[in-house]
Amino acid sequence: MLKVGSLSYSFLGEARCYSYDGIGNRIGIKEYEFERGGFGENKLKDISELNLIQKDPIYEEEYILDRTRAYNNLLQNKVIKRENKTVQSYAWDFNAVFVEEGKKEFTYLQDELGSIIRLLEVESEGQMIYGYDEFGKDTYNTQGGMQPFGYTGYRYDNVADTYFAQAREYVAGVGRFAGRDWVNPDLFNPSTYNKYLYCHGNPIVYIDLDGFKEGYVYYIDDFKNEATWRAKQLENQGVNVKKISLSLPSNQDTDGKQVALGFMKEWNNMDDTDTIEYVYIFSHGSERMLQFVDGSKRNALTLNGKNKAGDADVAGSIQDLQGKDIERLYIEACNAGLVEYMQLVDDEYTNVASLMSKKLIGDGAVYAWNGSVSFGPPAFKQKFDKIAGNAISYEPRSSKKQSHYEEFYSEYIEAGKIKNMHVRLGQVIYHKGEFMRNGYYPGTCITNGCDGSK
Repeated sequence: MLKVGSLSYSFLGEARCYSYDGIGNRIGIKEYEFERGGFGENKLKDISELNLIQKDPIYEEEYILDRTRAYNNLLQNKVIKRENKTVQSYAWDFNAVFVEEGKKEFTYLQDELGSIIRLLEVESEGQMIYGYDEFGKDTYNTQGGMQPFGYTGYRYDNVADTYFAQAREYVAGVGRFAGRDWVNPDLFNPSTYNKYLYCHGNPIVYIDLDGFKEGYVYYIDDFKNEATWRAKQLENQGVNVKKISLSLPSNQDTDGKQVALGFMKEWNNMDDTDTIEYVYIFSHGSERMLQFVDGSKRNALTLNGKNKAGDADVAGSIQDLQGKDIERLYIEACNAGLVEYMQLVDDEYTNVASLMSKKLIGDGAVYAWNGSVSFGPPAFKQKFDKIAGNAISYEPRSSKKQSHYEEFYSEYIEAGKIKNMHVRLGQVIYHKGEFMRNGYYPGTCITNGCDGSK
């Protein structure tokens, strides 16, 4: 098999051409047939000799994608094979759960890695069985039969004999990616110097859903458990995570500003030569500031370098942070995305999440909290789990207690500046300074309402 750019060609005389949309999503393929050689005869041609324009394809696929997802996003596949047309439609949760083709319906069964192991026909005893070795090599010779998904949910290409991993092709036969990783190696993680390595050479523990990922997790000690848990979740998805503690001993925080200044330095030094997929910031906060020591008026970065009253010497301004090429920035701080604050200010700074979204050079988005945020189950349940030795999930959620949020609205409703609380509590999204009421995913919008709502 020879694969170059958007074309693959096999020793059996098959050539496959791939098409992509403007943001790099694969949206279809066309397959062509050439002369096959006899036993022991090599009919492999130079790609420059394949004049596909003058040939009719023997097989085609056209995809409809869910552009709100970076992977696991194939909604429909229209197949044209020698003038016969079939359409498969797919339903998803995290993995594929259901496929429909004509009047037939099938359900999927996956293993713990998300690999397809059974395709079960509804209201029938018919089934297709799939199997893999540790690195995904087909052990039952059933890949590509009936439906396209296989190892860890990747789509299988039977001409190239590879799996489509979004950013790269994965070659299960050798347990390596066919293309090099775009992420720069980490000095403290020697395995990252192998640009073709799959999941640190440990595919039993890790999966890589899109071919490459890099993430940063910044935190203060108040949120050490939450940050550690998040970093572990990202690592389990194959993300190369750099976890950076910002807190300092009191004798090193000489002027009460060094923690905030340390974050600014770390942020500005963040290497975004290649797009960074995930950045998390765990700190205290409000609609006007990121606060790196609880209750401090100085250890903070604010919208304009001043506190609300204008009389405190804070560490600096969020405007002084450099622009970075980040796909998703999660600000895990209370009220940083307070939506109604954007209606009240007269300057250009709006709120923390809005201003931070303007710091994203590419097409990234900021995910922040409209109201206060808590992590994991209630405190009494966390204490019980710690005593019992149970693992604790620190997934963020909207807090039951919303003191700052309620005080904010009371203050401005009485002043007649806002009418009521009409934006739900919870996580909200900002893109290029705008609140995305209808949701957003880098590269597209969930609905056509992409102009934001203030």
